[in-house]
Amino acid sequence: MKTFFYPDDAFLLERTVVTVGNFDGVHLGHGRILDRVISEKEHLGQKSVLVTFSPHPRSVLMGKEVHLLSTLEEKRLLLEPWCLDNLVVVRFDRKFASHSYRWFIKRFLVDKLGATTLVVGYDHSFGRDSRGKVEQMVHLGRLFGYRMDIVKPVEWNGEEIKSERIREMLVSGRFAEAVSMLGHPYLVRGKVVPGKGIGKRLGYPTANLSITKNKLLPTPGVYTASATVGQTKKRYSALVYIGSSPTFGGKNIQLETHLLNFSGQIYDEYVGLEIGERIADEVKFRSEAELKGKIEEYIRRIK
Repeated sequence: MKTFFYPDDAFLLERTVVTVGNFDGVHLGHGRILDRVISEKEHLGQKSVLVTFSPHPRSVLMGKEVHLLSTLEEKRLLLEPWCLDNLVVVRFDRKFASHSYRWFIKRFLVDKLGATTLVVGYDHSFGRDSRGKVEQMVHLGRLFGYRMDIVKPVEWNGEEIKSERIREMLVSGRFAEAVSMLGHPYLVRGKVVPGKGIGKRLGYPTANLSITKNKLLPTPGVYTASATVGQTKKRYSALVYIGSSPTFGGKNIQLETHLLNFSGQIYDEYVGLEIGERIADEVKFRSEAELKGKIEEYIRRIK
């Protein structure tokens, strides 16, 4: 998948099937849109393009930080199963937001990206003040020569799957439901940084991860995960702790993970975690011995 950054990179595409959106978390609803993109591009013998935005448009338009389900790098990893041809990352700022929906369709999607087919969700909106709706896209398609493919939403337990709803579930501790809506484990990537060495002292060394500040972490607790280190594909079973270490008087939320059957120094390496299950709440233990016993119990569950 080629990645282009607009407006920094020079590129011009021809005859493409295009979809547009934040695709935050790449959940099951996004998956239906991506499936349609791949089906269309194979049918037409064209190239596929996904247009996304950085930073999140709402953080620019509302001046409020949006906690993301996936960073740009995590999004790229989550998109890999679809083997898209091109990813276009638009630097979203006030200037870009000021463009009309007609400019966005004609000058950007058609003239620059070569769109012959646009695949979007039924409630997609775009352009200045989100004035462009699906109806406008259909109308402009007749003028500018592209075809529209409008995708219906995906529901889970009778509820439409949306990134915002998944965020709400994560912050309210409904991790299993969030993962069900995502359709995959919750992906977190971070750089290994020095910690306090408490895990090592207890006999279970942990990698302390520095996480992008606007990355949304699940509520404090203990989780199981599959982990990768650096650029290698080898996977390790992992125990993940998210919390403030109240047993030791900590106050700041941190993420640390113990990798089973791993040895070696990994400072400054990036660790990828596919977090699959929440197994315990955060607890303040009465002693290090009690904490160590609980860690041993958790590890037995994932061996």
